[in-house]
Amino acid sequence: MTIPCHLFISWHLARQISPDVKVRRWVGWAGVLPDLDGLGLLVDRATGRTNLYEDWHHLLGHNFLAAIILAVLAAGFCRSAKAGAWAWVSFHLHMAADLISGRGPDGSTWPLFYGWPLTRREWQWDGQWRLDAWPNTAVFLALLAWALAATYRSGRSPLELISTRLDQKVIGAFRSVWTSRRK
Repeated sequence: MTIPCHLFISWHLARQISPDVKVRRWVGWAGVLPDLDGLGLLVDRATGRTNLYEDWHHLLGHNFLAAIILAVLAAGFCRSAKAGAWAWVSFHLHMAADLISGRGPDGSTWPLFYGWPLTRREWQWDGQWRLDAWPNTAVFLALLAWALAATYRSGRSPLELISTRLDQKVIGAFRSVWTSRRK
């Protein structure tokens, strides 16, 4: 699944569980951070000589150890076991989404190595959708529509995961456009 889809899924979860923005941020980012292991793609493209993406994506950040670390950090920084538990859930929603819709554009499956570093046993599903397949596009559009509706109703957007100030500026612009269209 694409990073924007992971972001929308985890933000929708986070906004349902806590009025505390710190908890929402930890839960929201727990559903996106597993893809940090894909940053090797930038090095691969810049150098043309490395294969970091193929070697490390779905390995370093997509395993039970990363889930434990994120959950413990969330619980510690938020001073709440509940925040840690929800970060754990958000992380695993990322895993489920990748199992459903993480096939490469070239058709290759992208397995998860959930047991790493203890084992390199692959987790995969033969029915996995390609990243550029219509179901992924439909899911993205549905999540985007839901995010826009939730933003309008709640006065918060997924940008709150980055900055409350930026979020409020965007909300102000969003509302001014909406109210000017209603006149």
